[in-house]
Amino acid sequence: DPVLGMGVGELFHRRRKSLSAKELSHIHAWMNIRTFAVRRLIRSVDWPAVDLPTWTLGIDVESEEQAAEMVRAKWYVPNGPIRSVTAVADQAGIMSLPTAFPSAEIDAIAIWPSDLPPLAFVSADALQDRLRFTLMHEVGHLVLHQRSALLTVNADIENEANRFAAAFLMPRSEIRPQLRNLTIDRLTHLKREWKVSMSSLLMRAKQLAMISPSDEKALWAAMSRNGWRKREPPQLDVFSENLGELYSQLYRLHQVDLKFSDQTLAEMTNLYPSDLRQWIAPTLSGPRLV
Repeated sequence: DPVLGMGVGELFHRRRKSLSAKELSHIHAWMNIRTFAVRRLIRSVDWPAVDLPTWTLGIDVESEEQAAEMVRAKWYVPNGPIRSVTAVADQAGIMSLPTAFPSAEIDAIAIWPSDLPPLAFVSADALQDRLRFTLMHEVGHLVLHQRSALLTVNADIENEANRFAAAFLMPRSEIRPQLRNLTIDRLTHLKREWKVSMSSLLMRAKQLAMISPSDEKALWAAMSRNGWRKREPPQLDVFSENLGELYSQLYRLHQVDLKFSDQTLAEMTNLYPSDLRQWIAPTLSGPRLV
């Protein structure tokens, strides 16, 4: 199997810069092992065509905002908040894989090998408001950066993917009127409605010029005093996502419908049965490196 590495247009991460090269190397190794397994499992099914466009900023689309609007239209996403982002991605043929990353410094990796559907390895430990933004951040990479001939290693691709995710989850025409006169109470109400973090709503308000610098600073300060910059109120947590459903269905097809034993599945994926259960079986969230 081809081993995927750090080439531009091959791997996209949502991570913090403090993640060490050694940790990232370990993560890439486990990601490749799970990709090998998906490649072998998917041979047994007639996988539907992937409905995911690839565009170049400034040529095919004018902005990340326009790209997000066009993808929503292409996928027939109704107006308003999206109930389940993972369900929308599943319908487009994007396979999400819950992953227990060894560090809180990384949230996701997205890849689109030429012989597989797009794969999004997403932290299984993430709160769902963050998970929703993270998954769409990775979709933004795949749409805007996967096939771009103009992309360079110095491109501002992380901010571009963030702007795509924000526009996809909070479309300008719908969210903009709701971002007037923001208060903490207003942010909590909007989080319940749009199923995104209060921080994302506040940043979207700034992006759309719906808040003054002084009011924005005051709201960030209030969130810091309450400890909500690190952990927003648990009573506002989102529970609408089912990460890894396509992968679980693929694995269950082999176990239940085709009646493959662990030994047979291990031989298919070139793993020991114990390793298969620990690293590949969807009932577990994935490898946890120590």
